[in-house]
Amino acid sequence: MEIVSDVIRINAETYEAWTLLASIFKELGDVEKTLTALMCAAHLRPKDVSGWLSCAQFALEETGELRKMFLTTAKLCYQSAIRADPKNDAKARCGKAAVLHELGNTSSAISEYKRVLSQNPHDPTILRLLAELYIDQDNVGAAKDLYDHAISFYKASTGAPGQLFGWSDINIYVELYAYLGQYDAAIRELKSLSRWILGRHEETWWDKVVDDDREWDADGARRMHIEEYIATHSDSQLYGEGLPLELRVKLGLYRLRLGNFDEAMV
Repeated sequence: MEIVSDVIRINAETYEAWTLLASIFKELGDVEKTLTALMCAAHLRPKDVSGWLSCAQFALEETGELRKMFLTTAKLCYQSAIRADPKNDAKARCGKAAVLHELGNTSSAISEYKRVLSQNPHDPTILRLLAELYIDQDNVGAAKDLYDHAISFYKASTGAPGQLFGWSDINIYVELYAYLGQYDAAIRELKSLSRWILGRHEETWWDKVVDDDREWDADGARRMHIEEYIATHSDSQLYGEGLPLELRVKLGLYRLRLGNFDEAMV
């Protein structure tokens, strides 16, 4: 530490001295001085995005009980990373948004995520994060609109269903309808999107079966009464057994909410 301190006294712009000093303070367990040294190093190379991101990561992940005290520092580091490379700032903006959310500034966090979404349209990861924030704001309709556009986009794309928009996304999307008390719509979308994920999007006749969920029964007894189903002789894995357990539970809960007790028990 004495040697490094001498170097800094001679030339305070010696980048390596500050990074080494940060390592020394880290070994000594002094998180405040470690972060200060990292910040000094980052300021010497303001265009180095990785330096700013490292500072933010340290502030958020390695400050222990003092973490809340350094949230604003982390936010400033992410802002500096954005300024350093505004054309490739998705990671920094997501980090800044998460910190803003933690600081209670939900509106600003939404703005940051929307900036990222404009660069990566329909990104499911960003959609999930935005949905959480919109729910916090009691603005579920905005979240649902974003998902509506994303679903239309993915249905029109040439990629295989489920590659980008998968089961967890369906789970979030239908829960938005449930949050609004629109359980019938939640059931409709759950069944339609699950069918799409399993590659059965052409089987639109199931949309007419609204009073029960025989399409997703564990056995095919009730499905055999559907003429179109008999004609397809499809694999059972694409029907009852193909629906993930979590979505099956939601299907039952939504039926209960509608008062369809018998169907819910099925």
